[in-house]
Amino acid sequence: MKLNRKWLNEEFVDLSNVSDKEFVETLTVFGQKVETWERLDAEIKNVVVGKVLSMVRHPNSDHMWICQVDVGGDAPVQIVTGAQNVHEGDLVPAALHNSWLPGGVHITKGKLRGEPSNGMLCSFSELGLTQNDLPGVFADGIWILNDEDCTIGEDINLVIGNDDTVVDFEITNNRPDCYSIIGLAREAAAAFGKPMRHHEPVVHGSDAGDIYDHLDVDVPATKLCNRYTSRMVANVKIAPSPKWLRRRLREIYRLHEGQFARGYDIVVVARTAAMQAPYRQLEGAYLRLAGKLGIYAQQAQEETKDT
Repeated sequence: MKLNRKWLNEEFVDLSNVSDKEFVETLTVFGQKVETWERLDAEIKNVVVGKVLSMVRHPNSDHMWICQVDVGGDAPVQIVTGAQNVHEGDLVPAALHNSWLPGGVHITKGKLRGEPSNGMLCSFSELGLTQNDLPGVFADGIWILNDEDCTIGEDINLVIGNDDTVVDFEITNNRPDCYSIIGLAREAAAAFGKPMRHHEPVVHGSDAGDIYDHLDVDVPATKLCNRYTSRMVANVKIAPSPKWLRRRLREIYRLHEGQFARGYDIVVVARTAAMQAPYRQLEGAYLRLAGKLGIYAQQAQEETKDT
């Protein structure tokens, strides 16, 4: 059973001041044995948000640009790129000298056709992301961060939500209550003597007037249906889900990846209610739907059916 620490801190019990080492050791002593734990930002090092200050044509190339990039240091950094979608003023991911990317890719300074280049501007795929993580973002070329909530010099791991640790627990058969995030959150709260936050579903109404001005329901068979309720949703905006919600849906898959069938492209459409749904409700709905489609193992469904 895998537990996402950032999710735990945000939703259930705040243990942000507890180190990963102390967390896994304390929970193990408390009776929840930890098999492994990993930092999600382990593969990406020394990649920051940069701002392109200027661009000039490479004298020895018909498609390369020499960019001066502000990465939050004392002076701009020169980086040569062949991307054609970058413009002056853009915010971009900049892999600096001696940086690392997913897959063990090591970036160092060097020369491109005779011009010094002290790093590399990155596409989102080079950071381990896909179009599903960033719907609406231009897939080819450098990832432009102008619409992201980020600042110059900020670690790119913070921008993409990789500043997190995933802990894998070995749950024994006598503790089925811990086969869920809620169960492990209770254990963590008890182990560290911290209060746990519980979430109650909330339905937000409106002052749009009498619903009968907009909707009329007729139930002729009152003996067969003695009660009927309905709710109308208006002013729905069709847009990509917020980044934090996409990250949580992606994490649900990643935490249960071993139980999913291979060879499928999974498209998740988050309804408006998902914006207010706590983790347990999101996870339960996600896995139940995957089970109905036959792409999620039955054993895992049984473990999460109460979520």
